[in-house]
Amino acid sequence: MLALQAKEVPPDGYRWTCPDCGYQVQHIEKQEWFRLACKHVASNHGEVSYQLMAQMEHQLCQTLPPGWCMYDDENRPRPPFALSWDDVKAGLATFKNWSLSGFKTVDQAEAERRARICVNCYLNTHVQGCATCHRLALEILPDHHTPLDSSLRACAVCKCLNQKKIWFDLQVLRDSSSEDQEKMYPSFCWMK
Repeated sequence: MLALQAKEVPPDGYRWTCPDCGYQVQHIEKQEWFRLACKHVASNHGEVSYQLMAQMEHQLCQTLPPGWCMYDDENRPRPPFALSWDDVKAGLATFKNWSLSGFKTVDQAEAERRARICVNCYLNTHVQGCATCHRLALEILPDHHTPLDSSLRACAVCKCLNQKKIWFDLQVLRDSSSEDQEKMYPSFCWMK
C-alpha cells in the first residue's frame, strides 16, 4: 500500500472515486475529504471499513507525480491530467484506424458493460486541454448512448471521451495505444 506523504495539497486536490458506484469526492483538506467519503460510504454502502483511508490514499497515489507518495516507484508511468499534442495525434490515429475498420462499433450490452466499469474508475475524470477536440468527439456516433452517459468523463490515460470510447472496437483502440498507456490502465479496466 502506498502512503501519501505529508506535504501541501496534491495537484488537483485530494480525489477519490468510490469503486462501488463511481461517486467522486474531491477536497483541498485531507480530513474533510475523508469525512465526505465516510459519509457517502455509510449512507450508500453500509459500514465504513477501517481500511478506507488507506484505500483512498492508494487510489490517489496511482495518479500523483513522483515524490508525493512513500514506497512508490518513481519510474511507474502515470497519467497526466492535461491534453498534450501527442494525445491529439493518438486520437487522430484512433479515428484513422476506426475508419479503416469500417467504423465498427460494439453492441449496446458491451458498451453498457464498459460504461459501468468506466463510471467506477478513478481515471474517469475531466481532462484539461482542448475543449474543441472534446466537442467534436461528442458529435461522433450521435445515436449511440448508454444510461450512464452523464457520468462518463474522459479517460485520464488516453484522453478519449468515455461516452464514445466505450463504443469502439477494442482492437482499434489497442492499435493506437502505447506500451506506457497499457501499464497505466487499472487491472479492472476493460482495455486490459
